[in-house]
Amino acid sequence: HTILRSQQLEYTVYVAEQVANVTFNKGSVMNAGFLEAFTTTNAQCFVFHDVDMLAEDDRNMYSCPPRPRHLSVGVNTLQYRLPYFLLVGGVLAVRGDHFLKANGYSNMYWGWGGEDD
Repeated sequence: HTILRSQQLEYTVYVAEQVANVTFNKGSVMNAGFLEAFTTTNAQCFVFHDVDMLAEDDRNMYSCPPRPRHLSVGVNTLQYRLPYFLLVGGVLAVRGDHFLKANGYSNMYWGWGGEDD
């Protein structure tokens, strides 16, 4: 966690994974991870991070500004461009109150998301 340490952040890593052998539901996994972290810590900022994403530059701040922030707007496998204008996937920083107001991720989308195109 070299980048997080260089940003002098206090943080805890939670790993949430789907254990049942059924079609993947990213929203359900992310919501479960949030609920565990939210109920066991006083954190106000939550960063949802796909396991296959690695930070390349410590100028990408792992903090929560006033609005949710998409932290993986450019990834090497997509030539550092977003394939879809409204895509938010990979890494997302959001305050807990915003996540609750949005009612979390949708549990109605099954299968892998568009960010894996």
